[in-house]
Amino acid sequence: MTGWFFLVDDATPHQGPFTDKEILLAAYEGRVRPETRVQHPTNTKGQWVEARRLTSILASYQQGIAARQVFEEQEAAAKARATTHVPVAQPVHAAPPPTTTQSVVINQAAPAPILNNTVVVQAAAPSTAVHYHVPLQAERTSGFAIAGFLLAVFGWATCGMLCIPGVGLCVKALFCPGPRALAIAGILVGTPGVLFFLFWGMAFFLSLVTR
Repeated sequence: MTGWFFLVDDATPHQGPFTDKEILLAAYEGRVRPETRVQHPTNTKGQWVEARRLTSILASYQQGIAARQVFEEQEAAAKARATTHVPVAQPVHAAPPPTTTQSVVINQAAPAPILNNTVVVQAAAPSTAVHYHVPLQAERTSGFAIAGFLLAVFGWATCGMLCIPGVGLCVKALFCPGPRALAIAGILVGTPGVLFFLFWGMAFFLSLVTR
C-alpha cells in the first residue's frame, strides 16, 4: 500500500492511507501529534517512526497549535466584548421613605448593590479636620534685658560702677526667649562704662598704694 499511515496507540488500528497533503492537514488539526507513530513506504522506508522525526509534519503541527491559540484568544476577546455593555441611563426617582420592612444602610466606604429590601446609600465621610484660629502675640522682651539696659545707661552716672551688673544682666538676657535687641544695646552701652570703671578704679588703687 502507498501513502501515509499513522498509529495513535497500540489499542487503535492504524489509519490511512493519506496523501502528503492529508497527513500534513492531520498534523495541523492535531490528530497527528509529535509522539504519534507514522509510516510511509518511501519516507520512513516502511517503518513506524514518531512524527517529531519528520520536519514537515512537526512544523505543520506547531503551526496548527499557534493558529488555535490565536483563534482562542480572539474568541475570548469577542466573548468579553459581548458580556461588557454600557448601562443605559435610567431616570432618577426619589427613593421612597423607609418602612418597617425596608431599612436604609449608610455606607461610607465602597458602594454595594441593592439586596432584597435593603437600600444602600453612599455618603461622603465627614471631614474630621478641626481648624483653630490662634491670634498671634508679640514676643515680650526679657526682664533681664530691660533691667540690664537701664543699669548700663544710668551706670555712667556712677562712673561705670552700675554698668558691671547691667552688662551681666544683658548677657544673661541673650539666653532667654524673646527679642535680644535691647540686651545687645545694653551690652554696647555698658561695656565702655565697665572699662572706664576698671581703668579709673585701677588708677585710684595704684595711687593709694604708691603713697
